[in-house]
Amino acid sequence: MKLNSGGNMVEASKNRLEARIAHRYGDLSGQLRAAADYVVAHPVEIATRSLRSVSAASKVSPATLSRLARALDFENYEDMREVSRSTSSAR
Repeated sequence: MKLNSGGNMVEASKNRLEARIAHRYGDLSGQLRAAADYVVAHPVEIATRSLRSVSAASKVSPATLSRLARALDFENYEDMREVSRSTSSAR
């Protein structure tokens, strides 16, 4: 996860998963919105369960979850999951 130049607290808060989703939600396809809705509603599952397990529970394909991660400017699903882990552990 990288902060933009000037990485201040405002930029850091934008890196939270929910903030990224909210920022990009209007640009997401229907499938990506379904995945995003699940991610927001189930942050602990995202943080603790495998991609395949989350896919089965959410009825969203692993590829769609991976595309969501990239749409949110993460390198991959694991990077998105790490942000969910750090957010969940901070709660």
